[in-house]
Amino acid sequence: MSLAVQARAIGHYLDQPNVVRAYSKVAGLTGLAGLGALMGYDTWKATPQARKQTVIRDGIVLGATALGTVAAASVLMRPPAKKLIDYEMKALGQKLTEYKETYPAIKNWLASSPFHLKKQLQVGDFKTLIKGIQEHSALSSKLRQQHLNDIFPLGDSEPLQYENGFQLPKAIWKKLTKVELKGDMQERTGEVWKMLNFFATGLASVVSGLLGGMAANKVNRVTDPDATVNMCKEGIFQFIANIALCAVGASAGLVAVELPVVHKGLQALGPVGARLGKFGIIGAGLSVGIVGGGKIANRLGETVVNPMFDKMQGKAPDPYEKPEKRRVEFADAILHLDDLPTALALAGMEIMEPFIPIFFAFSGYRTGIGYRNNDSEKAAEKKSAVAGGVAETPFPFRDFTPLLMQAVSAPATGPSRFAAASASAAQKAPLVWA
Repeated sequence: MSLAVQARAIGHYLDQPNVVRAYSKVAGLTGLAGLGALMGYDTWKATPQARKQTVIRDGIVLGATALGTVAAASVLMRPPAKKLIDYEMKALGQKLTEYKETYPAIKNWLASSPFHLKKQLQVGDFKTLIKGIQEHSALSSKLRQQHLNDIFPLGDSEPLQYENGFQLPKAIWKKLTKVELKGDMQERTGEVWKMLNFFATGLASVVSGLLGGMAANKVNRVTDPDATVNMCKEGIFQFIANIALCAVGASAGLVAVELPVVHKGLQALGPVGARLGKFGIIGAGLSVGIVGGGKIANRLGETVVNPMFDKMQGKAPDPYEKPEKRRVEFADAILHLDDLPTALALAGMEIMEPFIPIFFAFSGYRTGIGYRNNDSEKAAEKKSAVAGGVAETPFPFRDFTPLLMQAVSAPATGPSRFAAASASAAQKAPLVWA
């Protein structure tokens, strides 16, 4: 059996609504295990004095994030309904019955299998049927391929309906926002609906993480005035860099896939090749969002977000403090692993959809703990390390000031006018910690 037949059989198996529904439970258990492991890791690395507060913080933040994410996903990314499963199996049974007199392999399979009792087919069933259709030499290969795509559609072969170039944007939008009637159910099958659902679920994760973090600070009696501000800053960064800009990139990929010249080229690759090509183009769009997300988020932070919060807190800008930046680091790269299942889901592989909210929950967690990796943390560490020492003065040779003051601070026979002048200048100058 050829590799193409096996790949297609696996693809059809994973596309079935009942399989997607089953994997939704697997995704839920995986998410709970991940959140538990995250809480355990934070508790393990915390100091004995901070361990209790860490457990309380993570318990509230992770609990709120999980509840918010699950609530949003249950509405926006809910698993296939049982009515849809029954409808899809009934439609497949009708197709197979329609072609059973044409293909002996289909007729034999139906005779040996109680199809009306099935909720899904197994990989072996798809292999048998696909191979039986492809190897039926009584018909031309082109006609067999048409029949195979009719029985087991894979990929998107539907061309755009438009008369001239001016109607092209409207035609693309109509296709991407398509709603199909399946029995008595309306299913939003257009990719834009999926992308918007992902977008809204990610927003719910971030907001629920923020609310959980604020509640945790209340319980732990955190008095740091920057605690809530840091959570808000991290939430804005997570939403812009890891959710919103990726949605923009995915949208660009979806539009590119529907352009006539691209769509025609994809169809020339065959059903499997067309799906892989669509996945590659959408993935490229997401990559653009990944690259630009962090930079845009930081730029907005420097020019809008940070000044806004400084003004709200009554802070005066420090001329020696570098603009705060939230560096994109390895954990953020892990977050973007969700772009792989997102691209696959938008390309038509719905089995990946239940796993996407897990990554959104991590964004909510980082929001809730007010995670920041900017240079101000290092500055705070240095400030703590030199507490009680001599402050630095803000002039071009500020790095040498402590050494200079040490050299003149021990008088030989009496107070030095130079030492007194240096100490006086240091007292009058505003204190700046490296």
